[in-house]
This record gives sequence, C-alpha cells and structure tokens, in this order.
Amino acid sequence: MKNNWRNRKHHEINPLAVIGIIIAVFSAIYIIRNRDELKLSGSDEVHELSNYNVVDKDDTNVIQNLSKESLYDEICEQINQYKTSITISSGIEYNTTIISETFSKAVYDNPEWFWLTGGCNIQGITVGNLTTYTISIDYICTMSEIPRMAQQLDDIVVEIVDKVEKNCQSDYEKAKQVHDIIVLNCEYDIDAYNATIINPNSGMKLAHTVYGCLVEGKAVCEGYAKAYMYIMNRLGIECGYVTGTGTDITSNSSGLHGWNYINLEGDYYMVDVTWDDPLGAPADYCGYDYFCVTTEDILLDHTIDSSIDVPYCSGGKYLQ
Repeated sequence: MKNNWRNRKHHEINPLAVIGIIIAVFSAIYIIRNRDELKLSGSDEVHELSNYNVVDKDDTNVIQNLSKESLYDEICEQINQYKTSITISSGIEYNTTIISETFSKAVYDNPEWFWLTGGCNIQGITVGNLTTYTISIDYICTMSEIPRMAQQLDDIVVEIVDKVEKNCQSDYEKAKQVHDIIVLNCEYDIDAYNATIINPNSGMKLAHTVYGCLVEGKAVCEGYAKAYMYIMNRLGIECGYVTGTGTDITSNSSGLHGWNYINLEGDYYMVDVTWDDPLGAPADYCGYDYFCVTTEDILLDHTIDSSIDVPYCSGGKYLQ
C-alpha cells in the first residue's frame, strides 16, 4: 500500500504547485515587458543612461531628437568649463555625424566661445552595448589665458548691454545702437583677411571672433557678425549669423562673407555691420546701407549658403 501511495503522489497535480507556477510565469512576463523601465529605475547599473531620454527604440526620430538635446546640453556644459575634450557614454546609438552636427550647432549658438576654432575630432569605442565617444576640441588660445580673456569680454559686453538698455526703448533703437557701437569701435583687420587668404590655418584667428571685435577692436566680417549676434541675443532680441559670399560690384570680385539677420517686433531684416564700416572711411563714419534691409536687397551683392537655414527677411516699418 505504501508503494501505491507513492506512485499516486507522482501522478497527482498539487494545486499549490500550479498556483506557484502561474505566479512565476506572469512575473517573468511582467519583467520582460517592463525591463527598460526597471533598468532605468536602478541608479547603479545604468548610471550612464540616467542623463538621457530613452523611449521605444522603434520610434527612431524621437530617440534621435531627444538624444541630440541631451548631447547638446552636455557639450555646452563641458565647453563652458573650458574642457579640451568631452567624453560621453551612452547606450543610445549616436554616430560621428550626429555628434559633429550637434557640436557645430552648439558652437554657432554660442559666439562667446572665442577660444574655439570650431573644429573637433571625434572617436568612438564600443564595448558591449555601451559606446564611449571622445570629442577632442581645437583651441585658438592656451588654457591658462582663457578665463582672463573670457572675463575681459564679459565685462565689455555687460557695459554695452547696460548702456543700450538705459538709452534705448524699442528693439529697433537697441539694434541700431549696437550696430553703431561696433562700427565706431572696431576696424576691419585687412592683415588678418590677407593672411587667411594665403594660409587658412594662419594664427590670426582672434580676428574671426567676438573677442577680436569687442576687446581688441580689430576683426574680419566673422568677428563683426558674431559680436553683433552675441550682444543682440544678450539683449533678448533674436539675431543669427549668415554665411555666404559678398561681391564688390565695381570690381566684380567676391569672397567668403558673414553677416546677420535680426527679428524686430516679428519682422525679419538683414544687417551687415562690416559693410557699414568700409575700408578707408573716416574713423567717425557709420553707414546704414546694410542696416535693416530685405533678403531681396542683400542678394544684390551677397549670396547665402544653401546649406544654412535663414529666415526670409521681408522687413517691416524699419526698412531703410
């Protein structure tokens, strides 16, 4: 009888065991379906991912957009700390093109980073599911000089912004006064321009920066335009940097050029501060031929790079 009892125990189904199996199965299903959320809640195992917005990997566009925002913020934070290289670890699959484009946008949006050439070298190493990218940044200045120079620049910009806000009421008045301050306090650096033509890698790069324009008082068109953009943005007025070519109609010669667009009370205008400060003009001369003009006007002797996104400037009540 004992043997028969043992045989019966092997073939009978234990209700408690069945319940346990069901609970285990549903628990496993829940864990599998929610593994991403469960991982993200653990601060130790996924520290590198905690700074990024991770969504369903089937939604590629959302992933790219959100990861670019996080990457952009990380680049800005590191450059503001004067880092010569930036290391970013992420389970999100960036690539060198995305990083390069994001780095370029950050540099464009922050003309006060005068110490950068705008170039960088990007390398990525993948171990398992984690890719580590290192962005090596090209600098104009030595590291020890940058904090002092940055403070010099900020002191001047604060002084200009305070003066403009005190003296001007409308955005148009502010735009005009900043235009005049730059024209009357900066001269075109023809030596730097010629040096760049001969050797694009020449050492006279500060002439291409907001520092060259506002602190040293000598710049080429890039320095003029970046200074104008930076101050206008500090005043809370939308202003961007436009690249293309400029053509001297009398000699029919053209070269690379940079200038600005600006938003005044909802209307867009073109502004070319450099060409309102012509070579050979008296020190107290300030032109307005290229202040608050339309896209149609500017295209008479300028061309706009097709690779950049520039609003069409039809102007408004402030047209010259």
